[in-house]
Amino acid sequence: MNVHTARRWWVPLGLAAGLAAALPIAAHAYLGTYSRYIADDFCTASTLRRFGLLASQSYWYETWTGRYSYTFAVSLAQSIGPALTPWLTLLILIAWIVFITYAAQAMLGLRGIAPVAVALATVHVFSTLDGSPSVYQSLYWQTGMVTYTLPLVLSVVYAAWLWGAGLGRQGPRNTAAACTISLAAGFLLGGFSETYATLQTSALVFLLLSMPWLIARGKRSRAASLAAAGLAGSLLAGLTIALAPGTGIRRALMPAAPEFMPWAEATLRDGYLFLARTVKGSPEAIVLSIALPCVLVLLFASERDPKPQTGKGAGVGSLLPLLLLPIATPILMLSTIAPYEFAISSYPDARVLITTMFVLITGLAAWGAYLGKLLAGSTRMRSFPARLVALSLAVLVVVGLLAVSVRSASTILDQAEAARDYARSWDTRDRNLRQAAAVESGQVPAASLRHMGGLAEIGHDPEEWINRCVAGTYGVESVVAK
Repeated sequence: MNVHTARRWWVPLGLAAGLAAALPIAAHAYLGTYSRYIADDFCTASTLRRFGLLASQSYWYETWTGRYSYTFAVSLAQSIGPALTPWLTLLILIAWIVFITYAAQAMLGLRGIAPVAVALATVHVFSTLDGSPSVYQSLYWQTGMVTYTLPLVLSVVYAAWLWGAGLGRQGPRNTAAACTISLAAGFLLGGFSETYATLQTSALVFLLLSMPWLIARGKRSRAASLAAAGLAGSLLAGLTIALAPGTGIRRALMPAAPEFMPWAEATLRDGYLFLARTVKGSPEAIVLSIALPCVLVLLFASERDPKPQTGKGAGVGSLLPLLLLPIATPILMLSTIAPYEFAISSYPDARVLITTMFVLITGLAAWGAYLGKLLAGSTRMRSFPARLVALSLAVLVVVGLLAVSVRSASTILDQAEAARDYARSWDTRDRNLRQAAAVESGQVPAASLRHMGGLAEIGHDPEEWINRCVAGTYGVESVVAK
């Protein structure tokens, strides 16, 4: 089989895998059209209405949270209005797929091979969401999505840029300018949450420590400078959040910080519980995250580069990523849990754990893709029987993916009626509150709505925080549940 003959196989297989994984993603996008302001969304909207875009940033930093990138991003979205909220799920999913595709092309040598890269991207998105404990809070709820999911999606671009710029494949060529960009990216991304800032810091430290084995000596200095600059930005972000007056106020409401050993033990326990629940609840996501990248990259690489690996390229150095990823992935997963255990002394909220799931799926997919690339360089893969076996495995994996995706999409769409009813009720309440605000009513009775997010809703006490936030959003004196 030559390259052109093989292309008849890996192109349709890549397209089939991408379309199969896109089914549940499309279902998520559809369900997201019924998203509306919930809980904390009203608080940021109320503050924006009261202070404006810039002044509200100071308000939040001084009185409640140091997450400066989050407060700016969510305020920017809310300055457009609630009409944007139903489209945020679709927008973040598109960006996620596009950015992972870009990263796969840049970091795995798949440039110009859209079917394979898109397939890896859609499976990454599907598997991450399939294993996340609360897609509602992490994807459909605006506050949760902006705090936890958005920085993960943006981090993919930063990681791919850092890889290319560090190796000198993309600009700017001036190292000082590139370091400035890296520092700024680390600082801006780290400002979304302490969870992400800790993850980013841990990842950059691990990258710096592994550079002597992963990057050639001639390119190591520039790569290390860029990673160090990003690390400095990430540490600065963490300090900015930790030292915020609002963080101090919020911290005073939480349990006392635990000592190191109980904290470390609790973090390890939470990591084990998360992994056990994920393997039990979403075993398909785990298997597909390894198998699909492995077989697609194996098929593509064995035909794209017909020369087997020999000499240094096939030595111990080429095995290092396979050895390092199983070490790095659990460490990075624990880094997403540790901040919550330190602050709250409990297992993380469901919305936080999309970060942990993202790390797990990324580590598994990268391991599978690199394994496929390594196997493709083996002399044994040059035989027709070996390639036929690889092709057969790829077909089986894609068929399995289709079956899992159809089932997942069906499960997601089962929630559509409840989501539609909630959106209609929310829109009715929204019209009523706007009408009440227009005639300057005093205390306004409003419907307390049930939704699938398990988050706060309007109660009977007008001084309850959610009641005050809803009232402030619409500009009425107060609201109570009717």
